[in-house]
Amino acid sequence: MILKIIVRYIINKYMKDYIERLDDEKLKLNLKHGNVLLENLHLKPEALVGLGIPVTVATGFIEKLSIAIPWKNLQSHPTKVELDGFYMLIVPKNEVHQDLHEYHAEKMKRVQRKLDNLRKAGLDEQKLDEKEKGFFEKIKFQMLQNLEITLRNFHISYETKSTTKLGHPFSFGITIHYLQLTTTTNKERLGKVKENTLVIAQLKEMKWLSLYWNTNCTSRIHMPFEYVVVSI
Repeated sequence: MILKIIVRYIINKYMKDYIERLDDEKLKLNLKHGNVLLENLHLKPEALVGLGIPVTVATGFIEKLSIAIPWKNLQSHPTKVELDGFYMLIVPKNEVHQDLHEYHAEKMKRVQRKLDNLRKAGLDEQKLDEKEKGFFEKIKFQMLQNLEITLRNFHISYETKSTTKLGHPFSFGITIHYLQLTTTTNKERLGKVKENTLVIAQLKEMKWLSLYWNTNCTSRIHMPFEYVVVSI
């Protein structure tokens, strides 16, 4: 039971603000072996709002997100997070047109989903006594201090047509074939790791990083989703 609560907590805390319609039905869990699988995920238009820049996600898609949690060996074995097929088309906010009624209706739906998720998470937390809560926090920290994050087939493209005098859209972007990050702590210097110890991310490996600039492209903002993903 507590393992399922931990998985749900991680998803609610770190993913709900970025991924559309993320609920328990989308989860494929094998808790005995610590495996979590999510497929065909759509990013929310406001996924980048935390950056404080006037852009929105026109199309965002993750083909596969998998998490492998070594429940019995959290200290000696890393928790592995892998994203395979991450595609994002970013545009200025003023280039995305949406009916005002439709916008507010969708916003209310997102707020309601968030409230439902918070209520569900609160009910789960009420089921834990103080001893279990302490164990839960310890597990969470052990996972964060020993993460292995792998990213495959990553492509972010920014496109605009309103900020150029060329008279046609232009775009630029970044692609990465393979990237791996690991987390660690400065426990060698401190001697003992506590819950407030700084967690450090390290770049372990990266392959085939490329940047591009296209000064005369065809706008993809209003194209069908399937075409945009293929073109990215």
